[in-house]
Amino acid sequence: MSSRKIAIFEFENESLQRSRETSFLIECLHSKGWEAEVIVFAVSQKEEIFENVLRDCVAYISRIKLQKLSRLSKESYLELLRELEKGGILGFPTADAIMSFEAKDSLLRLISSGLVAEDSFGYGDKERFKDSFAYSLARGERVLKPTTGKGGIWRVSAGEANGRERIKPEEKIRIVSASNHQVREVRLGDFLEGYAAYIDEERVILDMPFLPFIKEGEIRIFMLHDTPYEILRKIPPKEPPFAFGTSLFLGATYRYESLDKYSALLGWFGSKLPEMAMKLSNNGIPPLWSADFIPTDKGYVLNGLNGTAVDFLARLDITDTLANHIIRTIREADKRQS
Repeated sequence: MSSRKIAIFEFENESLQRSRETSFLIECLHSKGWEAEVIVFAVSQKEEIFENVLRDCVAYISRIKLQKLSRLSKESYLELLRELEKGGILGFPTADAIMSFEAKDSLLRLISSGLVAEDSFGYGDKERFKDSFAYSLARGERVLKPTTGKGGIWRVSAGEANGRERIKPEEKIRIVSASNHQVREVRLGDFLEGYAAYIDEERVILDMPFLPFIKEGEIRIFMLHDTPYEILRKIPPKEPPFAFGTSLFLGATYRYESLDKYSALLGWFGSKLPEMAMKLSNNGIPPLWSADFIPTDKGYVLNGLNGTAVDFLARLDITDTLANHIIRTIREADKRQS
C-alpha cells in the first residue's frame, strides 16, 4: 500500500457540528497511523482536486450533503468521485451508493424484497403521470414525492372513491404539504399539470400509498455499515389533523429509543439487508447511513434512505468503530489487488 492518506470531502460553510465530527474522525485515524485531510469541494477546483487526491490518497470519505449542492455542482461532484474510483481510489461511500441511497425512486427497486409497499409507482413521463395518477388515486390516499430533495412532498386525497376506476380531472381533491401542512382543495387536473413540472427537474416522481400509522411516528434506524447503533422515533404533530411531516420545525416530537424495543423490526430488516445492498449498489453500503420506516397493521414499510447527511456528534463513541471499518475495508481491497 503506497499511501495511508484519506481525503475527506466537505462543502464550503459546513456547519460547526459537522466540522467537529470530521475533526474527531481525523484524530481517530491519526491515532491509528493514518493521515486524513479535509478537502472543500468547488466546481472550479475539480481538476486540481482530482490530481491531488489521485496522487496522494488511497481513499475518500464523502461528507457532503447533496441537498446543499446546486444541480450543476452535484453532477460535477459525483463525476469527480467516479473519476477517482476509476483511478483506484476507494469511496466511502461510492458515487453509485450515494445516488442509490439518496434518490427516492431507488425504493422501487426494493418492492420485490418486501421492504417497500407493493402499491408504489414511479413516473418519468409527464403525460403518463397525469393519466396514471388518476387511477392510482382512485385506490385511496396517496403521497407524491420528487426523486431527490425534501420539498414537493404532498399527501393527496379524493375522499371516498367508492370503487371507481379513476378520478376525473375536474374533480376536487384535497392536498396537504409535508413542508408546512397547508391544506388546499384544487381540481385534480390543475394539480397534476403543475406537479408534473417536477419531472423536468427531478426526472422521476414517486407515487406511494399514504400510511396512516405515520401518526405513531416514523422510525429512523441509524446504521454503521451493516450494524444498527441508534433509533430515532419522529412523531408528527397532533394538529392540524392532516399533519404528516416529521420535521422538528413543524412541531414533530423526536425521541431516541432503545434498540431492544425494536428487536422485531431490526431482525426483519437485518434479514433483508443483503438483498437490499445488492439491488441498490452491488453491496456498496455507506459507512454511515439511515433507513426510515413507517409502521403498518402488518409490520413496517421502508419510507426512505439517507447515505450522505448522517450526523454523529451525539454519538462520538462510534468514531473508533467507524475508523476501523474504513481502514479494514482499505486493507482488504489492497490484499485483493496484490
